Amino acid sequence: MFAAFKIAEPEPTVEQAAAVGVPAPAGGAGALPAPEEPFNQPAIDFLRRLPGVTEANYRRVMDAVDCLADLAELSQEQLAGILGDARQAKTLHEFIHAPFPVHAAP
Repeated sequence: MFAAFKIAEPEPTVEQAAAVGVPAPAGGAGALPAPEEPFNQPAIDFLRRLPGVTEANYRRVMDAVDCLADLAELSQEQLAGILGDARQAKTLHEFIHAPFPVHAAP
C-alpha cells in the first residue's frame, strides 16, 4: 500500500528524512539545520516546556546559551533580551530561581 502512495515521489535525501519532526527555524520555511550543528531533541523538548519559552523564542535561547547552567545564570534583563518579551523573561527567571524544598533522607 505504501509503495502505491509514493510511486510518483522521489526517494528523500538523508537530510530530508532526518529533518522530519524537527521544527523549521524562524528564519525560513522548511530550512534544515546545518549538518555540522548537532541537536539533542530531548533537550530541546525539555527547553520548550520551560515557562516563558515558546515556539517563537526557543531557538534564540539555544543560540544564546550552551547549557541549562548558563541559562540559570542569566539575569531577568538578559532573558528579556533573548526571549524578546519581559513577561516571558520574568516567568522563566522566577521558575528557575524558585525555592526548592530539600528534605532530609529518612
